[in-house]
Amino acid sequence: MNSNLVKIFDLKYFIYALLITLPTYFFVRIEVYLVFIPIIIFEYWTRIQHLDLIAELKKSKLFLTIIGIVVFSFLNRLIHLDYENEGIKTLYSFSYLLPLLYFIAKVTLNKKVLKYLIYLLILEILLSYFEFGMGVSTFFKQIDNFYEFKDYSLLYNTRVLGLANNSSLFSEKILAGLILLDYSKIKFKKAITILMITALIITFNRTMIIAYVFYVLATNLYFLKSNLKDYIAYQKRTGVIHLLFIAFCIINAPYSINQFTRNNTKVTSGRVENEKFDTDNNFFRQTIESKGIEMSGRGEIWDNYFSFINNNLFLGNGSRKMLIGRHHAHNSIIEILASHGIIILFLYFFMIITSINKNNIIIISTFFIASLAQYFVFWPVSYLDIIIMWFLIPNSSKIFHYDP
Repeated sequence: MNSNLVKIFDLKYFIYALLITLPTYFFVRIEVYLVFIPIIIFEYWTRIQHLDLIAELKKSKLFLTIIGIVVFSFLNRLIHLDYENEGIKTLYSFSYLLPLLYFIAKVTLNKKVLKYLIYLLILEILLSYFEFGMGVSTFFKQIDNFYEFKDYSLLYNTRVLGLANNSSLFSEKILAGLILLDYSKIKFKKAITILMITALIITFNRTMIIAYVFYVLATNLYFLKSNLKDYIAYQKRTGVIHLLFIAFCIINAPYSINQFTRNNTKVTSGRVENEKFDTDNNFFRQTIESKGIEMSGRGEIWDNYFSFINNNLFLGNGSRKMLIGRHHAHNSIIEILASHGIIILFLYFFMIITSINKNNIIIISTFFIASLAQYFVFWPVSYLDIIIMWFLIPNSSKIFHYDP
């Protein structure tokens, strides 16, 4: 009886992990996350109905800040009301989904679900190995980013997608997987760590690699300052593998630099040249791309975004997701500032800063670095958003400690 009950609960946790993962696949829509609404209601009704939910939420600084973001976003939409042309949908803001994000993380995530997230990621990584071996970015030709590998001199030209629409999303999941793996009870940790590091290389997202290196160095420093016994235990588990990867990159510095600078080859240009925005602002192009650093057009995108922000600092795009053509900002902070304005951006910062503690500071800092050159967090509901929100919830981060 008890064994069957355990199997049922494990199946439930696997389903939760699958639902969180599915929208990262190219063939599944993001609306799948709405399935969590009845699940959350059921969980509160059956598992924690004895709790006074309202009283609990009133004490949660994190949840109250989320409500503040939703309220200010609604007011921002009211100011930009265009009912005559757009109808009731003019009141919609993507930030309205933040409470759903909070409850998904709080109610459904636990260490067992995180373990299944790792297992699902491993399967996708194995698929990406076959993609790389066959010389294609993906096995699915209907994806816009499908291409056959022709130039193997740059890892940028041989990036694999796994089951995602793009390599950036896949690499973001791998970064999260490396962190989750460090803190999970799971067999064959060293082998899985090598598997994930290799996958991070063949997806070759420079921002994710830099964030990963920061995470490794910060974690090593944390254990060195703690005590020698914990540091040795960490090295025996996975720490030594992380350090060997960094050492390999340093020893092969010319090759590493060539890959990161893409051999100073301009691989993208004119990404927003046809958009009707003020292009007199060229700060990023002058300070970054003019130095020979290839940023995949980010300098051009950021200059255009800041031209918009300069004229819409307080209210942004009226709490609607700001896009230039089809391009988001490739930076979470710039995207939130352009979409919402500086007041709501402050609330986002307040939500994060007041939720940081000694248990999650390295992880949150790693995700913050990953957000500096990618629209990494606060879509507002995504695979990474759910994981990050779980780390921000106080009771969750308290039980999420390194497990040697």
